[in-house]
Amino acid sequence: MLRRLDHTGFAVKDLEAAIALFRDVLAADVGPIFEDPLQRVRLCFASYDGGRVELIAPLGDDSPVTRVLAQGGGGTYHLCYETDDLDAEVARLRKQRFLPTGPAQPAVAFGGRRVIFLFHQVAKLIELVESTAK
Repeated sequence: MLRRLDHTGFAVKDLEAAIALFRDVLAADVGPIFEDPLQRVRLCFASYDGGRVELIAPLGDDSPVTRVLAQGGGGTYHLCYETDDLDAEVARLRKQRFLPTGPAQPAVAFGGRRVIFLFHQVAKLIELVESTAK
């Protein structure tokens, strides 16, 4: 089952400008920048006492975030949930009409833990991250 809401994904064109905004104006504690060639993104986390926002910029024109930016200009576009058993949770959600957008892959920003994105007509895009690396 889902353990907790891990973060909200926020698509940006310019990662450095977004970092400055979230750090200097919105008072977030901003962590290091990660480049993830598998996900084709550059990202960092803006943390608050109540949660985290993942600031995500495309790493090349073939990044999935490029499409998000082209469609709506960016902003909030996914919620990420942590789960103890990624494979079982994907199977459970598939029965509820969530469709994976691709296979589970290790993510640099999560220390190699696997992530997967799923789409649902109502919930839209969600991400699952396993709680421990397999």
